[in-house]
Parts: sequence; structure tokens; C-alpha cells
Amino acid sequence: MRKRLLTIAFICILLCLFCAACGKEPAAPKKGASREPDMKAATVTATPSEVPVPTDVPGPTKMPTPTEAPGPTDTPSPTDVPGPTDVPSPTDVPLPGEEYIDISGYGFDAFDVVEYYLEIGMSSEYANGNPINYVRKWTDPIRVYVGGYPREQDFALITRLFDALNGVYGFPGIDFCDDAGDANMEVSFLDPDDYFPASFKAVGTDITDGYSTIWFEDGVLYKAEIGIRTDLTDTNKNHVILEEIVQALGLQNDSYLYPDSLYYQGFNEPQWPTDMDWLLVRFLYRPEMKPLMKEAEVWDVAETVFRN
Repeated sequence: MRKRLLTIAFICILLCLFCAACGKEPAAPKKGASREPDMKAATVTATPSEVPVPTDVPGPTKMPTPTEAPGPTDTPSPTDVPGPTDVPSPTDVPLPGEEYIDISGYGFDAFDVVEYYLEIGMSSEYANGNPINYVRKWTDPIRVYVGGYPREQDFALITRLFDALNGVYGFPGIDFCDDAGDANMEVSFLDPDDYFPASFKAVGTDITDGYSTIWFEDGVLYKAEIGIRTDLTDTNKNHVILEEIVQALGLQNDSYLYPDSLYYQGFNEPQWPTDMDWLLVRFLYRPEMKPLMKEAEVWDVAETVFRN
């Protein structure tokens, strides 16, 4: 009996081996048992060896490094941008046509201009007993505060004058400011009650339509005060505005030489500076004209800047 059972078991083992050799699929696993993935599943789901390795994926080493990205050194620094020091100032480079003053078409010569300048610029109508025999001029920009009771047309005339002055070669510049504390020139339009005592204090008389007072040191002007009556006719007020502002530039005397000039000692009402008036301003503000120059030096400058 035992031998028979061993024979049967041996036969069963042979049958199982025979079935496996014939390619029959093994029985399905029981519920809850794991199953090895077949080849089809493996082609659908990538195996770890098929996943791109980190060197295939663009990583930080392939991104621009900080040294590759444009940095602050690529942006022009303030020293690369032209600044105020890069812009030629009026006294640094002669403007076109201003290497000299051409007076060939004016009807007078350099001698006439210098003689008039010596009378107007190197003296003063009200010098308070102090002789003025040297050049006086502004070297810093002029900041003007206008107070009192000016009208729109007064501002318009002053603005026009400032624009013309700012076109003069060598002139340091003039413009309005909003705060009297920031001004170095103050223009006050005063009614008669305020004007007369201000005029008397400034020039020692109240028989005036306008006045200008200037402060200077070593020939350099640094402060000016101007007063103008508000009860004048339009034409007279225009003349007074022009005369007092231009005289406060360092041309303070009056003369009988040119009846149509702003600086005429007698009565007139010019509505704009004459050619001779402008020539005095242009001559005074040439860079060659230095504060404290005396008459002989002024003549030397004239020889180099005028062309007849």
C-alpha cells in the first residue's frame, strides 16, 4: 500500500512537470496575493532605469548664473550720464558768433561803447560819496523775488527781459523764485504811501519813480533791491522796470550822451533797451571782464573782444 502511494505521488509530480514544460499558464494567485508584472505592463510604466536621470533634466547648472545675468554693472552708472558739469556753461565755451562782439552794423565803434561803459558802469548815480572806478558784475545766478502789487503785464515784461538777458554770452543767468528768503534780488511794486519812504531810505530822496540798490564785495554783486511805483502810466512804468533791473546788473549811472538810452539822465520812456544799452550789457558780461578791473584794463579787453 505504501509503495503504491509513493508511485501515485511520483506520477503526479511528473504530470505537473509535464504541464509546465508544455507552457500552460500557472493558476491565478489567490485573493490578496501579489503578482509579478508581465512585459506589457513594464512597457507602459517606466522602470527606474528608464526615468531620465538628473543630468538629462535641465537643472540649476543650465540656468544663467548670477554672473551671466545682466547686473548693475551693465546699467550705465550716473557717471555715464551727462550731468550739469558736462554741459558747457556760458562762460566756458563761446556761443556761435560770440568769439567777439561785431559792431560793424551799429553806426558806432568800440571807442563809443567803452566810453559809454566807463560813464555808466564805473560810476553811480547815487554812490553815497563812495567813488566807483572799477568793474562790478554778478558772477552767480540771480534769483528774483517779485513782491508788492505787480500786474500780469509787469510780469510779462520782466519775463521778456530775463529771456533776453539769459541769451547774453557770459551772463550768469536770471530767473524768478517763489520765496523772498531764497532771492538775491527783490523787485517790489509799491503804492505811493509805501514807495516814498522806501525810496528815501534807499537813495536819499523820494523824488523818483523807481530805484535800485546793490550790494557788492571786491566788485562782485551779491544782492539788489528794486522799488517801482504802482501809480505810473503804463509806458513810464515799463521804462522804470527795464531801467532799474538793468542798472542793478552793474550799470548804475545815468548820462546825457544817448537820449533814447535806458540810462538817459533827462526824461524819456524807452520801451526796450537800445542797441547801445545791449552792447554795454554784452561788454560787461564778457568772461574777459573781471570784477575790480580798472579803466586801463577795460580798454585792453575792448581791443580783444570788439570787431568793427
